This record gives sequence, C-alpha cells and structure tokens, in this order.
Amino acid sequence: MKSNIYLFTKLMLIEEDVFTYNDIAKKASISNKTIRNSIKDIIDLMSKYNISIEKSPGIGIKLHGDKKDRLKCFKECETQIVNSNEIPSKIRQIVIIYLLLNGKRSLTIGRLENILYITRPSIYNDLKIVDNFLNYYGIKINKTRKNGISIVGGEKRIRHALLDLSFKILEYSDNSYTFSSELNSFYRSIKSRNSNEYKLIKEFILKLVKYTNSTITNSDLNRATIFMIIAFERIKDNRYVSLNLETINKVKNKKLPEFINDNIFKLTNTFHLEVTNEEIVYISAQLSSYITSSYENLFEESSNPELLVKVIEEYYNYLLNYIQKFDLKFFKDCLFPFLEKTMQKYNFEYDCYNPYTDLIKNTYIDLYQLAEKINMFTDKYLYTKLPEGAIASITLVLVNLREMYISKTVCALVSQEHVFKNQLIISILKNNIPNIEIDCFENVDYLNTDYDLVFSTFEIHNDKIDIIQIPPVINDEFLILLNKQLHELRNNKKSGFFKN
Repeated sequence: MKSNIYLFTKLMLIEEDVFTYNDIAKKASISNKTIRNSIKDIIDLMSKYNISIEKSPGIGIKLHGDKKDRLKCFKECETQIVNSNEIPSKIRQIVIIYLLLNGKRSLTIGRLENILYITRPSIYNDLKIVDNFLNYYGIKINKTRKNGISIVGGEKRIRHALLDLSFKILEYSDNSYTFSSELNSFYRSIKSRNSNEYKLIKEFILKLVKYTNSTITNSDLNRATIFMIIAFERIKDNRYVSLNLETINKVKNKKLPEFINDNIFKLTNTFHLEVTNEEIVYISAQLSSYITSSYENLFEESSNPELLVKVIEEYYNYLLNYIQKFDLKFFKDCLFPFLEKTMQKYNFEYDCYNPYTDLIKNTYIDLYQLAEKINMFTDKYLYTKLPEGAIASITLVLVNLREMYISKTVCALVSQEHVFKNQLIISILKNNIPNIEIDCFENVDYLNTDYDLVFSTFEIHNDKIDIIQIPPVINDEFLILLNKQLHELRNNKKSGFFKN
C-alpha cells in the first residue's frame, strides 16, 4: 500500500468531528481528486481496526470506532510512513524552494514532475506552500508559460531564506534527499561538521568572539557557521551582495578592524574565493546578529543613547498633540531598544525591510502617518531618515499602545453587601472579563467619573457614566450581555484615542 494512503488515514484519524475531502487535501498539500481516488484503500485499512467511515453528501465524513482502535491504526500509519521510500509533501516543498533559491535557470512543471514523481495538481498545491514561505522574505514567484517558474528577490533576501531553509533541511535524514543530487550535495555541506570548511569557519567565528570580548550560544554558533557556508557557496557562483553607493561611501569612511580584514581574507583564500570589500561588510553585519551587540560597535557608528532618548522624548511630546496621554517611561522602554537596533542595521543597509509594510500601511493608516513623523527628529539629531520598513515596525509600537488603552477597563463596584459577597462579585467579574480592574466602594458618594463604568448592587443613576446593576445571581447570560456592552465601550475608546 502506498505511503500516501497511510498519510491520508492518519490525517482523518485525528479529526474529532465531521470533515470533508477538502480539509484533508489542504493538510496533505495535494489535490481533492487524489483523496477521492484513495478512499477505497483508506476504508479497507480502517476496517482492519474496526473503524467505519460514514459519508453524508453535502455534510461531510465522520469516523466511527473505539479510541483504542484509532490509536492502534494511527501507530500503524506512522510506522508505515517512516519506513516508506515515497517522497512526503514537506520534502517535496523543501526541494522546490531550494531549486528556486539556488537555481541558475527557471523551473518547469515538467521538470518537477520528473524529479518528484507526482502529478501536476499536487505540484500546484506544493507551490502554494512554497509561495507562502518565500513571501515571508519578500521574494515573489514569477510564473510564465514560456519561461516556467522563477523568483524575484534581492541577493540578501535569498540568503536569508536559504539560511532558514537549511534548518528545515537538517530536520530530515540524508536519505530523504538522495533523489535530488543538488539538494543532497547541499545537505552534506551543511551537515558535515567534521569537514575542513566547517571547522575553519567555526574557528574564525570563535576567534572573532574572543577578540571582541563577546559571547555566543551553541545554536547561534551553528547558525552563523551555516550562514557563512551559504555565503561562500553563493560567492563561488559569482552571486555576491552589491551594496548601494551610499553604504559603500559610509564603509570607506570607517576603517574596519584589521583583525576582520586579515582573517576574512585568509579564510576566503583558503577556499580559493575572491571576496570584495562589499562582501566583507555584508558578512560582518550578518555575523553581528549572532553575537553580542558589543561586536556591532566595531563596524558601525556607535549609537549615542542620549540622542536616541532625545529623539524619543521630542517624538513623544509631538504625539501628545494628536493622541491621548500615555506613559512616557513605557514608551521609552518599547521604542528605545528597537530604535537603537534599527539605527545600527540601517547604517549597514541590513535587514531593515519589513515584509508586512504594505499591509501595516493599509491597516493602520492614521498610526502609520504618525509613525512617519519620527523622521523629523531622527533627521534633526541623527542626520538620517528611517526607511518604510522601520516606520511600519514603529507603527506597531503605536498599535500596541492603542490596544492597551482600549483593552484595559477600570471599573468601580458600589455596594452595601457583605464584604464576602463583594469579593465573590469581584472574583467572578475578573475571571470572566479580560483586562478589568475593580475598586470597591460602600457609598455612591465615592463615585469617581474617571472610571469606564460602575457596577452597583442597588439602583443608582449618574449622567456622566454608565452604571450596570448587578443581579442577585451572576449567570452566564448576564456575563454574555456584559461583554457585549464592554465591546461597545472599547470601540468608543478606540475612536477616542485620537484627539479631535
């Protein structure tokens, strides 16, 4: 029996209620037709474990069987999948991503059919997953009848995607890629930690850590080493990073430590590579993300904390003209580390893009416009303006501020009930309403109109604030209605976040 049958059966076994062929097809990354063609074999397999399939047209599929039998069948499926020689969908997707990122020519559907031994509908399903993966890095898939499938994206983004893909590749054993000579070769280059290349690169990074009095974790050391292996592979193919003129001029005005220059050149000469000054800058900036920030100061103009604080404080005062007052300390705590890191990266044109910039701009139009105003102060004190990707990230800081302002509900409980009953009321409300604070008073005279609303155990009136009367028994129905009212209250607060 084909391993696909075991995979489809396993996916059905973990469904708790009614499901459809489409549900299973999406999870398996194959076509609906493939599932339908396999259903006879699936029924035969399940019947061995006393599990029956009930199919209801227009409704879906439901399984009937004892839980113990389901577990036995599930275990059998897992065993058969592990022992199978067929190519699982996740491996297929890794192969397609690798061939696109590292290929020198476009891919065709026909070529993928020959490599992966599957039909076109299944390839199209795999390509949807591949497209989602590449979109995260700002890399687009381009499909044409004449040229096939190719990608559009900068070299830095391709290297980022390759680095993350390498860790997905390492999750599987080497025999998973024997059908693809290109991927199998790449797998061995990043897997073989005993290879001369791996050892030399690792020694270089450890020397760098020691020289800069920094620290590095084992996982980051592994990640940095694999990054450099990928970088060297790309340089061999003449795919080096070309920095823009502004960045090159900045680099010329800074003298990189002789240690970096000498050792990178020694290392690359060992591998018979010709590395440009631009490549050294790029590699140095990338490595800085794996070891402590003290390393970054060797390559980048050290950020002046006082100037960054000045930027934040003036930006904060500017925002108070447009939005409700919020805590300056909290704002500094959120924005300072982000702004510091952004400025360091921006000096190197490194990783400042945000793949969700357009989405953020369209979703939070008003807040994005306010976030852009920080450039008035970065230009004044730091002589630079932040790119759109960084502005989009600052927008999310403002979104977080607004959400905190909206979600927090401050209430008063006015009650003459026994203290134990009051504590019970407060406990029930806090357990059923998120982000609520309640102060308890014995008399209406203590009512403070700064509260969002007031709960009362007896009938009182106030024109300035909503008053919710607590029923003798707080049941589920009351809590549902209360949460609806609080939802309206939060929507009103949302519109009141901006000053008129």
